[in-house]
Amino acid sequence: FLLPTVPSQSLYKSDPKRYRPRSKLFTNQGEVESVLEAVDQIALTVSHSPLPAGHNRSLNWKILPVQVKPTVPDSRLKRKMQQLDNLCKAVLEVAKPGDTIVDFCCGSGHLGILVAYLLPDCTVLLLDNNEESLTYAHKRVANLHLKNVMILQCNLDYFRGDFKVGMSLHACGVATDLVIQTCQKKKAAFVVCPCCYGGLQKNHKINYPRSRCFRESSISERHFFVLGHCADQTHKKIYKKSEQGERCMSLVDYDRCLQAEDSGYSV
Repeated sequence: FLLPTVPSQSLYKSDPKRYRPRSKLFTNQGEVESVLEAVDQIALTVSHSPLPAGHNRSLNWKILPVQVKPTVPDSRLKRKMQQLDNLCKAVLEVAKPGDTIVDFCCGSGHLGILVAYLLPDCTVLLLDNNEESLTYAHKRVANLHLKNVMILQCNLDYFRGDFKVGMSLHACGVATDLVIQTCQKKKAAFVVCPCCYGGLQKNHKINYPRSRCFRESSISERHFFVLGHCADQTHKKIYKKSEQGERCMSLVDYDRCLQAEDSGYSV
């Protein structure tokens, strides 16, 4: 096979040198409304479970070691703990004793270390390409004396190991879809929390839209990137475009869910 010629670039949000398109996607409200009208023609019913997977599980942060807790500024701490709480419980719901679990784009290992501490019978791989972040993860793992953690520095598409559960918290843009794709190739369960929807872009590994339902509709690749661009406009309820942004975010994620169902997954 022939390897494509592509620029050397990072997809990870934590990397200050990560890929930033030279020509950003610019949209106007008229185009956004046109795309949403095209979506309406599909007659989709996008539904969400009111409660996340594993919501009935108990996770008491007060009794966890301080090294397990996220080290972020106080202004972000509550939200970060909520994110970790929800994803961790979902992983606990699908993981079984003896499973290998991979934390893709792990950064300093907030999610993976929490899961490893709570699942001592599982092996957790922390995978990222950022040496500085992984150095910090090494220190946290050593301080906790965790024997079930391995740390790998590489891009996720270079990883060839076998595993049963893949997870990622805030893998930027295309990276979330690469995580899902990697998990599907291994027929592994996956738990992901996407990020940077506006970072979705054409590349040699992922095509958009992802699902058969969206591809067979009138929604073009350009339409889908417009949805991703608007999905980042969800900052606060007080802004007029937040509701529109949340709808676009739901549509992008629903396309991911439909693609997973196309591949035999239950989501």
